[in-house]
Amino acid sequence: LPDPALAALAGVPDAAARLASLERKLLVEREGPDRMLIHHLLADHVQATAATERRQALHGALARWWLAEGQPARAFHHFIEAGDAATAAEIFQTVAGSLCASAQYDLLMDSVKRLEDANIAVPDRVRVAQANALSMLGRSAESLALLRGVAEGEAEADGAIEALSALAGAHLNAGDFARALAVYERALALSEERGAVDETSKCLNYTALIRGYRGEMSVAWSMLDRSLVLARQSRSRPARAHALRIRATLFALVGAYDEALSPARESLGLATVLESTRLTCWARYAEAMALNGRGEHELARTLLEENLRDGDLAGGQHIQAFARQELGAIAAARGDLETAARHLEASIRAFEYQGYTMGVAMTELRLAELLRARGQGETARATLLRVAAVAAEFGNPRLEAEAHLGLAGLSLDEGASDSARTEIETARTILGALELPSLMAEALLLAAEERIGGREGAEAARLIDEALAMAGPSAAVKRRADALRPHLPDAAGRKGNARKSAPDARLETRLAAALSQRLRVITADGAVLRGDEEVASLRQAPEQWALFLDAPSRTLQVEGKGEVPIFRRPVLQRLLVTLIRNHGRVLPADELVPLVWGFPYEGESSALEVRKAISRVRDLIEVDRTNPRWVRRHEARLEGRGGYSFQAAAPFCAILEDEEPVSGS
Repeated sequence: LPDPALAALAGVPDAAARLASLERKLLVEREGPDRMLIHHLLADHVQATAATERRQALHGALARWWLAEGQPARAFHHFIEAGDAATAAEIFQTVAGSLCASAQYDLLMDSVKRLEDANIAVPDRVRVAQANALSMLGRSAESLALLRGVAEGEAEADGAIEALSALAGAHLNAGDFARALAVYERALALSEERGAVDETSKCLNYTALIRGYRGEMSVAWSMLDRSLVLARQSRSRPARAHALRIRATLFALVGAYDEALSPARESLGLATVLESTRLTCWARYAEAMALNGRGEHELARTLLEENLRDGDLAGGQHIQAFARQELGAIAAARGDLETAARHLEASIRAFEYQGYTMGVAMTELRLAELLRARGQGETARATLLRVAAVAAEFGNPRLEAEAHLGLAGLSLDEGASDSARTEIETARTILGALELPSLMAEALLLAAEERIGGREGAEAARLIDEALAMAGPSAAVKRRADALRPHLPDAAGRKGNARKSAPDARLETRLAAALSQRLRVITADGAVLRGDEEVASLRQAPEQWALFLDAPSRTLQVEGKGEVPIFRRPVLQRLLVTLIRNHGRVLPADELVPLVWGFPYEGESSALEVRKAISRVRDLIEVDRTNPRWVRRHEARLEGRGGYSFQAAAPFCAILEDEEPVSGS
């Protein structure tokens, strides 16, 4: 720095005392015995007082020094200030990719703008990094436009593979699986032709990921095997880590949770050694999916919450969105529907910010199941129709089939067997071209349920057997098959003798509606079986009862309230029916949860869900909540347990489908 400027700032003429004076004035900071960091105020002074030529010479000296120190990102800034933008552009090619990988998107974008302001042609490699940053910032349209231009200009050049790979990644980040797959395959062919090992591994990994999400498993496994061979040959730990975390993700997607754990943990170990926050997050996500599938929800939740924290460091809205999606599944599995909904809605917002259409659709599929469980059937149907359309447009047949299976389940809930059969056949047609035995087994079991409702016992039995053979050792498929078998009609079309197994409340409700032959009438005097004629006479005069519930006709009338729309809310309907079936008996929350929700009871979160549902039932049927007439709460006393009961204070009548009474179960 010019001596007069230093002397003026320090206020000390003696050169030896100047640095100490500047340090006291907080204009420099000592980093070592002979090394000082210059405060920006001092730099501003030089900028304001030194001549242009002198300033550029100073920046040039600093640029060369930082370059010699192995800090090209810092050297870039000084080369720009020194007026040597061409050298700056050349250097920036070496650091742009790392800036993007470390989520320093703002610095990357600002540096590109400085090159543009200096009228220097921005290298294509820098444009690719810029496009990747735009994609991660949710500006997918700008990213795609930029990459298309680069890919066209690089068609015959060495940068063609990198440009095509980045363009495919932008399509993937926008959720367009079909276009992403087509471009990745072009990049893969070119990288193999030119012997570019790193780019070949990258294209194999992401092509396998897309194929796996689409349900084309044989191709996906083959590509991952090739990628792992290349990674071993090239001794590339990043390539191996990526291939392993994708392998784990695909195992989890097909329900092979035990097989997913080992590659997920190996990938996580490699990512930790590589100090890659982003790769660490993706490996954690794969392990969390495996743990969640194995029922180890708390361990999975711990990993996912770490991803929520670290996602910001990795610039990963994607990371956080997928973590929220899986946290929603954990909350739903324990019956905490409110928390599940919050996680899924946050996931959708994050995917929307990224412009990741497919991610939104994947999360909406899970949200639709939640809406269905909460009795919001029409909203669930609209959501599933939207998911099916997006999946078809952007090339994800697996997701499309899952949406049609969800629509089939809704139709079965509503007793619309023709519509259910159409949706099931559509899903089976799509799945026929894929390798997803667990989903095909689900389709077969839904078809069996629809046949049971149509009294086609032999065909239903065949479909159940086919589903069991298709799914192999799947415990979930076996449980569902066991729940269906007792309802198989015999050769004369009569309903089988249902035996109790682990309850599936929704399935039992649907089958009861489809197979109703006799009706059970419950009053304050007890429960009796009545024929159609007797029930018809009761239906003629519902006003003689203070509460009249007709489940087959989906009506509920309450004195002082009129007709109550409880059948629009399946959970509340099942809760009230369960309480009425056990008229006079106190049911603790841990008995109500599996009977009504079909979930295992998991402590306070489940108890809270019961309290909220009881409150909503009271809102519907009680005239005076402070003095309940029908649904009462009982506090625990001494050794007894508290709970809820239907204790009628006035005459009531409930017409229900005939089934084994649950009292005392």
